Amino acid sequence: MKNIKLLALIVFILSAFVMQVWGEEELIYTLTPASGSNNGYAGNCNIVISGITWNLTGNSQQQPWRIGGKSLTDTDRALYSKTAISSNISKIVVTHGAASSITVNSITVIVSTNSDFSSPISTLTPTFTANADVTINRPDGKDWSNCFYKIVYNVTVSGSNNKFLEFTSAKFYTETTSTCEEGKTVNFNAGAGSCATTSLTETCDGSGVVLPNVTASGVCKGWTTFAGWATAAVSDSTTTSVTLYAAGETYIPSSDGETLYAVFSKSKGSGRDEGYYITTSLSVGKTYIFGAVKAEASASLANNIAFGAVAFTNTFNDTENNWGSRVDLTPNTSGYVGTTSVTAACKWVLESVSEGNYSFKNNSNYIYLGSKEGSKKVGAQSGISTSANMYLENVNGVCKSAFMCHPASSSTNVMLYNTSNGYRMYAPRTYSATMSPYIRFYEYDAGSTTYYCSDPNCCTPLGAIKGSLVCSNRV
Repeated sequence: MKNIKLLALIVFILSAFVMQVWGEEELIYTLTPASGSNNGYAGNCNIVISGITWNLTGNSQQQPWRIGGKSLTDTDRALYSKTAISSNISKIVVTHGAASSITVNSITVIVSTNSDFSSPISTLTPTFTANADVTINRPDGKDWSNCFYKIVYNVTVSGSNNKFLEFTSAKFYTETTSTCEEGKTVNFNAGAGSCATTSLTETCDGSGVVLPNVTASGVCKGWTTFAGWATAAVSDSTTTSVTLYAAGETYIPSSDGETLYAVFSKSKGSGRDEGYYITTSLSVGKTYIFGAVKAEASASLANNIAFGAVAFTNTFNDTENNWGSRVDLTPNTSGYVGTTSVTAACKWVLESVSEGNYSFKNNSNYIYLGSKEGSKKVGAQSGISTSANMYLENVNGVCKSAFMCHPASSSTNVMLYNTSNGYRMYAPRTYSATMSPYIRFYEYDAGSTTYYCSDPNCCTPLGAIKGSLVCSNRV
């Protein structure tokens, strides 16, 4: 007796973790018209199709079958099974073809447990539509297992010529069931945000849950973007990459009762990718790369710089008479140069501007670029040797945001070099508004930094980390 009770208890416990799930409907039988012995409309005959015997009142020697006749008024024509279908049918889809010059007053579907249909368990009256499907669904609470099926057409035909509707097919479906273990529950901690649900449970173990959205409503106005769900809380603002699961994504929990935390994000910066962007405004303290660029495809330029490319200035050592390395890069159409090919020696910081003289320093040397004012010369820190004065002239309207190396005389060849001719910027040979190359400046932009946090209410304000953005109403 004790063993029986123990077994019953085990079965009860197991059943608590197992549930039945209705799946998709499965097609188990198709009634496709085949040729019978009757070619009239008032007569009938039996036809065996896929193991089921059917009786049709109508012309069975035509496919699709023809149901109708002539000079009929509210006359019933029937198609019914003489063999029961064992499965619990959940849906029947009847397909009709043309129905020319015949009126179908009604269609009645009868489902019965006996072959004479004297005790029907369902009587349904769907709407007939020619050249279309008619769907008959099993009513809730009904069991159509081991049943017979009858379709009755009530028709009217005027005149002495046979008219008919076409019976194309009937498909019988049953619902499939499956068993699965009860799914895991996922809890949601929305932090300072608002979420429509606090938990979701899988339909079956391993089927996952669809993650909900979160509306940010924290006290810090900067944290307004919901970035996704994380398996652990991000307790303070961080730029460290966090593994996030987006709203609408199917998430499969690893344990029952697992908690996901809403993570919010805030970006600071220009919104652009990190790199160098073309500029005509030079500011002290900013980092630049610059060099000669050919303005026109036909321009004459030393060292054959490609049209549109920039020969960037690299570091040089004037005391040892070493030439600087030339770095050729082709910016994209937006005037952007990525950081990948830009070495430390190519990076110049504008240290000062005095009397129109621009002083740049990189990792080893200074270089001076003159302005138009006072005809300041262009050269290296140790001195230069040029046969004519030259200056930087903003020619934004001529050459897409650039500065011209402008010699004082149009007949003078001008090159920038140090006292030992060791360093050359690939400068113009002949001054011309269309033929000369230009010095083009690209200013460094650090791009955007994205910060992540689970609860803006308890995160360090961004202004305390970097920049001037401060969560002023943080308590």
